[in-house]
Amino acid sequence: MKLLPLRIVEDELGVSRWTLYQWIRTGRLAVIKVGAHYRVSTSEIERMRQAVTTQVQGVTNDGKKAETHC
Repeated sequence: MKLLPLRIVEDELGVSRWTLYQWIRTGRLAVIKVGAHYRVSTSEIERMRQAVTTQVQGVTNDGKKAETHC
């Protein structure tokens, strides 16, 4: 299992560091704390990449069509 620092995860997922910290705080992103630093497994990055892609395509995690508000 390869563990990556948040600066790499930002680029991999295309999100900001602030977003990553929010996901960590809410439990959406599973991390391993090494000393004072967070590390994310490559399998977790792939899981999140699929989740982000699914949401961008307009489908929620439960498979239902996401509502759009205009």
